[in-house]
Amino acid sequence: MRRPAALVSLSLAAVVVTLVAAVSAQDDDAPPSALTADLPRTGFAPAAAASIDTLVESVLEAHGIPGASLTVAYNGNVVLSRGYGFANVETGEPMSPETRFLLASVSKSITAVTALKMVDAGTFALDDAAYSLIQPIEPPPGMAANPEVLGITVRQMLHHEGGWDRTTSGDPASWERRVMRALGVRNAPTMFDLARYMLAQPLDFAPGTKAVYSNAGYDITGVVITRQRQAFYADTARQLVLGPMGLDGIKVDVRAPRYMENEARRYATGGQHMLPGGHPPMNLAAGGWTARSRDMVEFLVALSGSRSGTPFLSPGMMAEMTRPSPTVPLRPNGTYFGLGWDTVEPMHGSFRYAKDGGLPGISTWIEHLPLDPNGPNAQEAGGGTLDWAIFFNAHVENDEGKVIVGAVTARLRRALEAIDWTP
Repeated sequence: MRRPAALVSLSLAAVVVTLVAAVSAQDDDAPPSALTADLPRTGFAPAAAASIDTLVESVLEAHGIPGASLTVAYNGNVVLSRGYGFANVETGEPMSPETRFLLASVSKSITAVTALKMVDAGTFALDDAAYSLIQPIEPPPGMAANPEVLGITVRQMLHHEGGWDRTTSGDPASWERRVMRALGVRNAPTMFDLARYMLAQPLDFAPGTKAVYSNAGYDITGVVITRQRQAFYADTARQLVLGPMGLDGIKVDVRAPRYMENEARRYATGGQHMLPGGHPPMNLAAGGWTARSRDMVEFLVALSGSRSGTPFLSPGMMAEMTRPSPTVPLRPNGTYFGLGWDTVEPMHGSFRYAKDGGLPGISTWIEHLPLDPNGPNAQEAGGGTLDWAIFFNAHVENDEGKVIVGAVTARLRRALEAIDWTP
């Protein structure tokens, strides 16, 4: 028997009301989210830096980021170390200066400094062909080595001039499936597996003719470091760089995807959805280290000699690190890639150099900044230097999903420069 339409409509309406009531009841029973609470603030900062607290918290609010960690050193001495917001939204754990982050591409600075330390020691030269330093190595079965790839130098790898353009052919950092299929491996591929695969791939431009950001070049450099020391890449970085700098807090974890102890959880923009932890071993040298913001500030301080007066690398290697490419023109604004740095800029008789990193749920930034000798810190000889790092546990994005961490850090840089940090 056919039911009247009015009764059907009433029945549907009753179902809808019941479902809405059930969802509302679930919402009422759900524990309150940390996102609805006031942003906690941990660590320390001088009274003169109150504007920095306000600025960082406004960035978190504007871009839907759960938390951030910021550390600043003036002339090598830490003057601010803060946590803002939440390291773990689910538990309400506040961010602190002790919170660990995946560094993402900020890891490249560690890889470059390790390579430069080995060049300093005479282990190899920057203009050596990278693949000549990792022999024996064979391309995947059924593939032939590309002669152009065999000629790419270590310098070109570190300057992002190796010939790979991810806007043309895609980013090899995401080619795990392709590498596994070509090599017939079932476990997560390694940096050496990637180097084998890239040996047989066509290039997008002639090496040394332009610079296009490349993860593959740094992972292959990680293989160079491994082969030349006959030791795991990360162990070599610890032995040659991080250990002598006293930085035992900078670590890698190449086991199954997971969060390390005291690591900030990563979130999609908005902070509602937590993303998986871990990092693929294939991209270890390009993005696999974890650290606290203050660890990376200490890395910058040791590298530049801001505290000791003696840079970590020899004068010749510091010059190589901050020198522009011998074959690729400067950017229109006068900046350029350094060895391990996205931006190098001559400034106040020295160099500003900075590196950013980004993965889903992570935005990281570190910077060495010479100060204006005529600025607020003029009473210090030469104006002094700032070494600073800020890490966010979500991508810094606008509504269209465009990553704008550079604009945010430019605002923060101007604010830091305006403060009198002298005691």
